[in-house]
Amino acid sequence: MFRLWHRFKKWKANQENQGINVSMTVLESQIQTIRYRVATLLVEGAKRGVPKCATILKAAPMLWTFTKEKDIEPTNNAAEQSIRPAVLWKKRSFGVESVRGGRYVESMLSIWATSRRNGANPIVFLRELIRCYRKNALTPSIFYD
Repeated sequence: MFRLWHRFKKWKANQENQGINVSMTVLESQIQTIRYRVATLLVEGAKRGVPKCATILKAAPMLWTFTKEKDIEPTNNAAEQSIRPAVLWKKRSFGVESVRGGRYVESMLSIWATSRRNGANPIVFLRELIRCYRKNALTPSIFYD
């Protein structure tokens, strides 16, 4: 499936570079056989009493969202990469010793990651956040247009 996905992405980019609009139905039709096989395996597993198969089977339609929506990836790589700095920080620092410390680190890492993703400077955002807090004003949005 992932080979097909990568091949489709390359082909789609090439087509779009030539000004040709590509429908996601092309990918959906290519993956149809794989989708059917996965569904069959999940049903067989659920019939045999494998709880994980039954759970996945309930959410099966969501597994294929990437074949219908152009900006959805079939993997969680983006999510994994976005939390990687936090995981590495936790490993290097041996975590925190209190719930309050955990909330602080959670907030700071979230602000840092969201700012980076939006191409903004997290220090500037934090300064503005503190300024608004001191003036009892509305807090700024971390999401930029």
